[in-house]
Formats: sequence, C-alpha cells, structure tokens
Amino acid sequence: MLPLTAPAGFATPSMANLVPAFEPTRVISRKPGYVAPETGKLEFGGWISRYDLTQLGPDKTKVTLSYDWSAVGPIPASTFSSRRFLQTILTTR
Repeated sequence: MLPLTAPAGFATPSMANLVPAFEPTRVISRKPGYVAPETGKLEFGGWISRYDLTQLGPDKTKVTLSYDWSAVGPIPASTFSSRRFLQTILTTR
C-alpha cells in the first residue's frame, strides 16, 4: 500500500496497485485498488492502465497509454464515464 498525504481537514487516502504486466523498458500496467471501509479487504475497481514504451533514441521514449475497462461493473462504469465526473477531475488537477 502506498501511503498518501491529504490536505489539512481531509481524510488520508490509501491506494494499492497490482502490477499485472512488467517488462523493463517495454511495458508496465497497473490495476488500482483500495481497502474497502465496509470489509477492510483489498478490492479493485476492474480497470487496468497500461503503458507501452517505445525507445526512440538514447534519451527519448514514446509512451502509449491505454485502458482496459472490460471488468468494470455497471455502477463504476456509469460513474467514471459521466461528463460531470470528467469535468470535476479535469478542473481539480
């Protein structure tokens, strides 16, 4: 679990990442997870972020990011695909 800090007055979040694929200098993927407050168990949302790396030179790399949402249930999928959610994320970053 990676410890994170939060601004004063906010709960400290925690996040876990399962790494389904890792090939040094070629690919890394991660499946984000969290500890469910109801059960205290590690759970995953169902999506995977994958970063494919293509070396273009000695100090230059092309990174291609892709997502696999095929294992996401209907409630998270509707939440994350909503325009309101995307606008919130884009305006708070």
